[in-house]
Amino acid sequence: MIITDAPCHGQMYHKCGDTYPEGCPNGIDIEELIFIMGKRGIDLNVIDITRKTKEMYEIFERIYTEARGQPIVRMNLG
Repeated sequence: MIITDAPCHGQMYHKCGDTYPEGCPNGIDIEELIFIMGKRGIDLNVIDITRKTKEMYEIFERIYTEARGQPIVRMNLG
């Protein structure tokens, strides 16, 4: 389950300001983690509580669907 009020680091996930526009400062590859979850058949649910996360979740959904063959479960509250 991913619940967040802001997108992850990296310019490709949003159009807001970001102190780490190249991605996670710790080197975590979120796209790889999403892909692995899909390949392992792990259910992924996300909740939009703000429109700021829309682009990020769309990218996550594309990656997860490619890996698992079904989309993430997405609830929109924002």
